[in-house]
Amino acid sequence: MRTHLTRKAVRAAVLPLAAATLFVVSACDGDTAEDAAASASSVASASESSAGNQVKDSTFFSMLDIAGVKVTDKPRFVTAAVKLCEAMVAGTSFTDARSALDVGLDEDGNAKVASAGIAAYCPDQQVKMATG
Repeated sequence: MRTHLTRKAVRAAVLPLAAATLFVVSACDGDTAEDAAASASSVASASESSAGNQVKDSTFFSMLDIAGVKVTDKPRFVTAAVKLCEAMVAGTSFTDARSALDVGLDEDGNAKVASAGIAAYCPDQQVKMATG
């Protein structure tokens, strides 16, 4: 039952965070929603350049701010989100990867960090959030 509640909380956090990401990206230079979605997609598939990382980090922290998560240690949060993505890309389930995430928050806070991390650093893994 506890896993079901965690998935429900994560699902509830994903949609507003995804919408906020598109809003933040589109507000950057006046693009349309379609342009913003295309930009977000191209950022996600961009090489690991410094500028690309800055955009991902900015998106990640903007989403956490919108979700009301207090970030106490930015490098720790980024490292945790990137490790979560690496684990998921390697085949780890969302449930197991999220369980390993620890940034010093409660379960709901960790779920928001996981959702924001996936949206910012590995959006291609979002489907795993629904399947566990």
